[in-house]
Amino acid sequence: MKDCITLAVKNVFSRMIRKNAVLVVPGSWPARPEDPDVQQYSSRVAFRGSINGAVTLSFTEGFVKESALACLGISSNKLSMRGDALLRDFVGEVANMTVGNFKNILCDLGHPCVLTLPIVHTGCRLQVTPIPTADCYTYEFDCEFERLKTHIEILPT
Repeated sequence: MKDCITLAVKNVFSRMIRKNAVLVVPGSWPARPEDPDVQQYSSRVAFRGSINGAVTLSFTEGFVKESALACLGISSNKLSMRGDALLRDFVGEVANMTVGNFKNILCDLGHPCVLTLPIVHTGCRLQVTPIPTADCYTYEFDCEFERLKTHIEILPT
């Protein structure tokens, strides 16, 4: 799973957001306490087929805004005018593209599957509640001093 999600994140982030995403080795990056008042965005895309599960990507609002500006090429004022709806759409699209890349890698490995539409959540103190029977994998990426958290759940067959 680690190699699949790492390749998917690197592909999307380097092309779409123009950021280098580096998998963080557990324990190599000092733990940062989550600020309970920081707005977060999270998007989950499920996959069904010969392998079933879901991938959730989590970002801070600052990361989403900075990435949207870089990707869409719009001004901060225009981003502010369009508001939260644009940021939610952007997060959903990043998740869809990332999990789409992840799915393609799974297909190449002999696990054909299809994706659901992304579901986007916003709020403070967001946490992923895993499916109890799923095998779970969590990875963090350093995206030029911002963190991307990925959570993968694979359901038993």
